[in-house]
Parts: sequence; structure tokens; C-alpha cells
Amino acid sequence: LKGNHGAVVMFNPQTGDLLAMYSNPSYSLKDVQDAAAWIRLEGDKKEKPLLNRALNEYYVPGSTFKTVMMYAAFRNGMQDIRFTTSGGFSPEGCGRTITDDNGACEACGNIGIDVAYQKSSNIYFSFIGTQLGGEKIRDTAKLLGLGAYDSLSGEGQGRREPEIWNASTNAIKNAIAPTESWLKAGKHSTRCELMYEGYGQGYASQMTPFQMALIISAAANLEGRLMKPKIELDRPPEVLNQVLSSQQALTVRGIM
Repeated sequence: LKGNHGAVVMFNPQTGDLLAMYSNPSYSLKDVQDAAAWIRLEGDKKEKPLLNRALNEYYVPGSTFKTVMMYAAFRNGMQDIRFTTSGGFSPEGCGRTITDDNGACEACGNIGIDVAYQKSSNIYFSFIGTQLGGEKIRDTAKLLGLGAYDSLSGEGQGRREPEIWNASTNAIKNAIAPTESWLKAGKHSTRCELMYEGYGQGYASQMTPFQMALIISAAANLEGRLMKPKIELDRPPEVLNQVLSSQQALTVRGIM
């Protein structure tokens, strides 16, 4: 990350142990022993060294969000859906044809979710998003710790999530509470919204690195469980949610 803005988060998916978390630009505690140094850091609005980008900065997840759609498909018995394409997907009324990064199809012909994920097919996942519908996506998103809202009113969106931590005290939970990642998903989601969200664009653009690492952890867990993250060595593991069955997790890991 030297010279770049960004963050890294790494979990043990079996236990929830937070193994690494780093945000850049950063600062050293030894360099901020007086108020003047803190004021200088706080006043740096370009580099924002006091901002923990891992926990509190939103990014557009792009193709990493296809993992959420794959989970939703497996959870709803839709993992065997196939789609035939020779260059794009264009739902009626949406005004745009979705293509892969090459401007056409990188995975062409009649493809399933395995090839679509391996080739990172925007076409397939925009299609599967429209087939799943907002309510199925919402239900899977909530199991992963995501906020899923049926409107864009702003109520609750971007709140802090102390309850997601496995910690011994509320003080610890509050001190490192991540900002909630969220998307628009529910019974009022439109076909066009779902088309964009299917491959990590549109109203799925409010994701933190911390949340995306949690999402991947669910499939990496041998039982398909999302474990609560923890930083205290002596804390026993706690399950946040059962996201996939152990067999589904095994299949998803094979695809990945």
C-alpha cells in the first residue's frame, strides 16, 4: 500500500480472529505526542491519515460482490441457472447493455455459475441478480452483516455496527465498530437496480474492506458459517450466522 490509499483486512475464517488490518495513509503513535501533531493530522483533508479506511471508508466492490450473488443463488436453489450470451445482457427498459470487461463476453455461449464466476462475467451476474430479486438478495445480505434497505431514504444507512464483534466489553466493540456496509435490496428493488447490483455496481457501492473480507470468510469457513470477528486471543469463537451449508461452502470454494 506504500504510496497508495487503501486498506487490507485478513481473518481466520474458522475462528473469526482478525489477523491483520491496515489503513494507508496512516501515522505512528510516537510521532503524535502533543496536541499540535494531532491537529496537523486532523487538518490533512487530502490524505486523511486518521481515517481507518478498513472499517470506515466506502468503496465500489465491483466484481468481488459477485460472491454475494453466488451465495444468494446457492441459498435459494438457483445455482444451476444457465445463461446464453454472445455479447451482452440488456433488460428491457434499462437503457444499457451489460458486457464483460472486453466489451463483449469473456465467457460466451451457454454458461453456468461456475464458469461465470471464474471468468468474472458481468453479463451472467447482472442476469442472475434480476432472477434472484430484491428479497432473496436482501435475506442473504443480512446474514453477511450487510444493511439491506428497501429505499434510499437514508434512515439507518451508514450506522456503526458494534454488535458485529465478538468482544468482552462494549467499550471494545464501540472503539472498533465498523461502519455498516449497505445496499438497496427488497421488494421494491427494480429490475434495472438489480442488474447493476449483480456485478457490484449501482446501489451496491457502499462497501468497506472489512465487510468484503467478512463476506469471503463465510465460504472459507468449513461449515459455511460467518464467524464474529474478534481481536482478543482468549475469546472463544462465536457464530454470527449460518450462511451456507457445509456442502454448499465446499462447492463454492471449489468454484473460487
